[in-house]
Amino acid sequence: MAALTKDRNTAFAGESQRMPDAKAKGNVKIYNGALTCFDANGYAVPAADTANYKFAGVSKELCDSTATNTYNGGTGAALADGTIYASLEAGVALVDTTSDGNALTLADMGKLAYIVDDHTMARVGGVSNNVIGGIVVGIDASGQIMVETRRHTV
Repeated sequence: MAALTKDRNTAFAGESQRMPDAKAKGNVKIYNGALTCFDANGYAVPAADTANYKFAGVSKELCDSTATNTYNGGTGAALADGTIYASLEAGVALVDTTSDGNALTLADMGKLAYIVDDHTMARVGGVSNNVIGGIVVGIDASGQIMVETRRHTV
């Protein structure tokens, strides 16, 4: 699946938990509702199947440090690493899964779900870098996967 190009309404089954704000990587756009990771230097970035990424949570709002951001008075310059913060939450999030043989299914209940991109998770065979996103705890009527994303669970 492709990464997000706009905000996403990532629903939670039950209440979500606010996570500490995280310094955002410079020149990235983390959409509202996007799965978010920490990169190797500890900055928040859109989730991806990338070496040394660690899952951080779900973005509560748009975090834009690209040249199109509105934080620097419209100068057209990307922001430096750590200039702005990403607001994060966690809980049982409804996420997309792949449509191939690595799609998460009912048979994956209680198993780990792995990051594919900023709104998609899959079985371990569907990824290269094994970035853990959470534990599969259910499937809703629309086929979205319920994944427990609180950090203490993985």
